Amino acid sequence: MQENKSDAQEETLQEGEIQENQQVDQQPPPPASFEFLVSGMATQAIAAMGHIPGDDGKPMPVRLDYARHYIELLNIIETKTAGNLSDSEQRFLQNTLHQLRMLFVAIKK
Repeated sequence: MQENKSDAQEETLQEGEIQENQQVDQQPPPPASFEFLVSGMATQAIAAMGHIPGDDGKPMPVRLDYARHYIELLNIIETKTAGNLSDSEQRFLQNTLHQLRMLFVAIKK
């Protein structure tokens, strides 16, 4: 009987975790914005440079080719949107690119 009670408690805990995960998954995505687009690409570049841990908590493998790819994509966005961004959007993009380039150079050494 003790074993059944333990199994029932475990099932209840698992169901609670599933419900909790479903509630998190049901949150709406953040609003689309230029800053969110730039941040998403910058995050990919940072991850490719090994500065974001994987699911196991260990640094992800360094892939400078992918980091360069995302930095180049942001550079294309900067070029193609020249004159069409607000001052704050332009500063955000320029600052993000500068930080990514400095990190890339530091890692490449």
